[in-house]
Amino acid sequence: MWFPFLADTNNSIRYRQKELEGGMVFSFPWITANWKVGANSIFSWHDIRSVDTSRSKYNERNNYCYIDFEKAVGDLSTSASLGLNMAYRSMGGEHFSFVNWHPIVDLSYHLGSHHTIELSYEYENSNPDITQLCNINSATNPLFTSLGNKDVKPAYTHDLQMDYTANVKSLYFDLSAQYKGTKQRITQCSMIDGQQIVMTYYNDTHRYNLYNCNATVRYMIPHVVLLGMIQQNWVRCASYSDQFLYGMLQAQYYNSKVNVNLMLDTNDITISTPENRYKSSPESQLTIAYSISKNLEVSVGMRYLLTHKQIWNTVQTEFIQEVYNNHFSTRHNLVMLGIRYNIHGQDKKNQSSQVFQSDNTKSFIKDY
Repeated sequence: MWFPFLADTNNSIRYRQKELEGGMVFSFPWITANWKVGANSIFSWHDIRSVDTSRSKYNERNNYCYIDFEKAVGDLSTSASLGLNMAYRSMGGEHFSFVNWHPIVDLSYHLGSHHTIELSYEYENSNPDITQLCNINSATNPLFTSLGNKDVKPAYTHDLQMDYTANVKSLYFDLSAQYKGTKQRITQCSMIDGQQIVMTYYNDTHRYNLYNCNATVRYMIPHVVLLGMIQQNWVRCASYSDQFLYGMLQAQYYNSKVNVNLMLDTNDITISTPENRYKSSPESQLTIAYSISKNLEVSVGMRYLLTHKQIWNTVQTEFIQEVYNNHFSTRHNLVMLGIRYNIHGQDKKNQSSQVFQSDNTKSFIKDY
């Protein structure tokens, strides 16, 4: 259980958030299978003071309970999970609640000791937050007004993915294909009211479809791991279409005391919708970690943007669009220091199998 407190202040808005999270998990064998039952809850309290000195205070609560099942029969491994997501939002006298199922199924078949085929399906939901439901004007630009919509419903996504993995000694090949189809996508629409642009939220009636193919090559020997990844994406939503390519190179050296991680990646399209398209800068990252003892580790991480050029296209109304194509960015070169303490101690034996176990593996400074 942890109790973080987040605060952010700029010239026009002050935002504070308090958050409390807790959960429990119980595992047990039953009928020649492994079972797991768990639940967790997140409580958050928000306080926003906007440009006109108005104040908005609201609470959010997200509860999730689930049951997991795992069983292997010969070369076939099956795992499934059924979860129940319960979300609550409240502000003043307004209260909202959403209850949704969250099923996951995963089938994995081993073709000998060097080939694996995996098929997975997930049905997930994205509940609207309080800013999409109520009138909380957090816009920094006084010419813009943001209004909520009480009729916004959760968005639902079908996620189907197939993976093929092959390995020859220390060389691993991963090929995957994925489809994600989103129904009732929550998005914004705009209109002009006098000299202001009024923005609000609604559920898009068109299905948002994302397709991608991914190829990854990994080379792992004691103390050294190398990874290369390339991904092609296609987006389709009504008359809107887009396609983009992403690539990444990553290398790691480690021993019982030192862990060095280097990553290079290309431009990444982090958002691609009919309303917004954001293209980020390519960047490089270097992380160096040193184990002082079995329990204590210190690390330093450095990120360098190869160019600060960011491209952002936004459709505000049918007649007004914003296009940023310059060197302004909220992401900058940075250096981060970290300290990690592991109560049970660190296990260096299987580190090469723990690193890059996902084709999306990135260092701890990627999200800042």
